Amino acid sequence: MTSSSSSSALRAPPPEIFWPPSSSSSSSTKTRQRPRFEQLGKIGEGAFGDVYVGRDHLTGKLVAIKEVRLTNLKRDGLPKPALRELRALQQLEGHEHALRLIDAFPRGGALALILEYMPSDLEVIIRTRTSLLPESHLKCYLWMLLQGLSFLHSRHILHRDLKPSNLLLSAHGTLKIGDLGSARVHLDPPLGEEYSHQVGTQWYRAPELLFGARHYDTAVDLWAVGVIMGELACLRPLFPGQNDMDQLSRVLHVLGTPTLESWPGVRKLPDYHKVAFPDLPPQDLAQVFPRVPKRGLNLFGSLLRLEPLGRPTAEEALADCWFFVDPWMCERRELVVVGREVPVKLRGVLGGQERMGKREEEEDDGLFEGLG
Repeated sequence: MTSSSSSSALRAPPPEIFWPPSSSSSSSTKTRQRPRFEQLGKIGEGAFGDVYVGRDHLTGKLVAIKEVRLTNLKRDGLPKPALRELRALQQLEGHEHALRLIDAFPRGGALALILEYMPSDLEVIIRTRTSLLPESHLKCYLWMLLQGLSFLHSRHILHRDLKPSNLLLSAHGTLKIGDLGSARVHLDPPLGEEYSHQVGTQWYRAPELLFGARHYDTAVDLWAVGVIMGELACLRPLFPGQNDMDQLSRVLHVLGTPTLESWPGVRKLPDYHKVAFPDLPPQDLAQVFPRVPKRGLNLFGSLLRLEPLGRPTAEEALADCWFFVDPWMCERRELVVVGREVPVKLRGVLGGQERMGKREEEEDDGLFEGLG
């Protein structure tokens, strides 16, 4: 099936489409059908289900199988994160920097999302680096991230949980935005209703969310991009708060206490009067984060503005002069991709598939000129 609508995504699959194999009848003769997707092994788990690696026998490629547990589908319906991810993925089909949904269907007591398999992510790159990223590599990662995010926002999708582990990498270095379980699509809930402020991972949560904002926009994603940019440059978390109060404190100790001049609407936020901070002056970002490239400081600082209206859009960030001066951003093939840890029994299978995937990407380079 295609990912054309959430209702069609929930219809039962043809009997030959998934493990275990089923038999189908043709006239009076029954023949054994090979399943399209074969499950190879478990590679991760989350709050709502497990993630497996599998093989698509139609293409020969590896796939990621994300199983979302359905405890009581008739009573509760689909879990909200699964529904949000499914709807968002269906809206993003075809963009090279958004993870591709291949199929989706019920499987036993779970909903199976079949996704393209990505062997690494930016968190692995940050964790395994023994030296600073070249500036040309930093530009390449940020360019791809902003390209993907610009597309999300053009489709009226807020990601709301951008972080290095959700920014997936192919064997050839192509970055794709994944894990859309916190996404909001097409003004859902309708305009005027409130959003939750307890979204995203704390270290990447925008200050308006930490102050309890229930109405917000794409600026929350751009804040996360700024934090990720700094983390890639410094190879360490920028604001590793222990809780919401500590998180906000760490941000304000660097960017300064907001005032009516620097953030006119801050006092209207629900939790503003619940906390009190001393009058802290903003610090020089070049001194606090000296590993951020000097020519990239303007973009970095604009993404980390306290006032949401002061942050650029993804499209505006892509036009920043930093991307168009020496050193030029590298080609994706120059990026060193370190695969994430997988069970020993899967290493041979995955290693061979990743090498094949890299050759296929090299052959397909002509489909995408540059990084746009």
